[in-house]
Amino acid sequence: MPNDTLAAPFDASAASAELAVLRERNDMAAAWRLSRAWHDAQPYDFEAAWNALLDSTHLCDWTRHEFLQTVVAESLAHQADTRLVGELVLATPRMTPALQLESARRHARWLMSAHPAAAPLVPPGHHYPDHRRLRIGYIGRDFCFQATSYLMAGVLEQHDRERFELVCFDFSPDDTDVPGMAEDVRVERRSFRARLERCFDRIVSLHGLDAAESARRIREAEIDIAAYTSRPVDDAFAMLALRPAPVQVAYLYYPATTGAPFIDYLVADPVVVPPESERFYSERILRMPNAYQPHDHRRVEPSALTRADFNVPADALVLANFNQSYKITPEVFALWCSLLRERPDAVLWLLGESPEAQQNLRAQAVLQGVAAHRIGFGKSIPMRAHLGRLRHCVDLVLDTFPYGGHTLTSDALWAGTPVLTRMGDTFASRVAGSLLHAVGLPELVTHSAADYLDRARALCADAPRRQALREHLARARGASPLFDTTRYVRDLEAAYLRIAPT
Repeated sequence: MPNDTLAAPFDASAASAELAVLRERNDMAAAWRLSRAWHDAQPYDFEAAWNALLDSTHLCDWTRHEFLQTVVAESLAHQADTRLVGELVLATPRMTPALQLESARRHARWLMSAHPAAAPLVPPGHHYPDHRRLRIGYIGRDFCFQATSYLMAGVLEQHDRERFELVCFDFSPDDTDVPGMAEDVRVERRSFRARLERCFDRIVSLHGLDAAESARRIREAEIDIAAYTSRPVDDAFAMLALRPAPVQVAYLYYPATTGAPFIDYLVADPVVVPPESERFYSERILRMPNAYQPHDHRRVEPSALTRADFNVPADALVLANFNQSYKITPEVFALWCSLLRERPDAVLWLLGESPEAQQNLRAQAVLQGVAAHRIGFGKSIPMRAHLGRLRHCVDLVLDTFPYGGHTLTSDALWAGTPVLTRMGDTFASRVAGSLLHAVGLPELVTHSAADYLDRARALCADAPRRQALREHLARARGASPLFDTTRYVRDLEAAYLRIAPT
């Protein structure tokens, strides 16, 4: 690949700092303008390319998509000083399991060099003999109204408190009183935060603390098992390199390997990480017998809404995906447009994250022979209403690939709406398949683009089959292991006991 010895001068350090500010403000259009200028100046530079790929995918601007993917993947494959973890890795088709592992390992080594430790704070496998109960420390920055905590709430409530002591180590910011927040959203978030707080024996705030101080406080709490529930990218993760707990587990949030030698186990299941894929994980696999992703036993019931409430045509075949826009790839969108061309009665309903993303997706649809008005956009709404639009307004959820819907798939299945997914080799592409297997619908799991399109065509043409799938999901609410939170928690506790220090 060409190098950048003749590239135009560009202040990459200043650009990186400004991009962080723009993304924090959620000004993705300005971020894309800046990262595009950076990439113009240094087209083969890894940092320039991955920043441009990150910002362009959030806006569904695919004008440079293939080139940017190539630069990022080739750099990671051939340049030992490159590293990358996070959602962009999971949503990029060229990031194979082997490349994900190598990149994550480099990132973990970089974190360890930035936070050196002469010796672990707690020796691996250390046993605290005075503990009457097994002390689990749940660590993360998402103990707020966020997808991970939304899934975990029932698990935390159902833990056997006679045998398990729960401590929350909380990096979370306050998301309950954001300026401009609608009152119904504020009430929902405060109620949810209060529910989470009731689940723990203790809550230790680590918000704003550096890695060393965070690790010290966890060490002082004498945790038996640390369950990390956030992304492996910052001080909240780096402090685990200092070994504040004798057993350290990656749980739920990040659907890939961390590459970190200080993470002992990754919670998974037989579908998301089959035995033949274990070589792509630095962790030992702690398998749940059914789906690794939990379900909240107190999940709200869907609101009784109609299509008229969302300005959705009453007689249309409604295909939907409410994942974040960065998960939509050109290949997936082309498959969706193929369906729309074949089915003039169909519309596609997506999450409208930004005006720029909406404009770009509609423009892409027009280029592929689909009228712009057939691409509709919804918004983030309170959970009861979100489940209501899934149950009462959507005929079929079409999953993204290679980073599929995780919480969205769980939402749709609980609402009684079928989900069609495509399963690949990576953890992130297999979660929806895991959930569908757990609920007894493996027929909705496909393994190639052609299979996905053929199955979608068949379902679009078969209203009685779609109704039968809905009836199956209604019965599954009371019978499937996917929706049995108590059973899930007993399985998780058994897994914890297998790895607990003795």
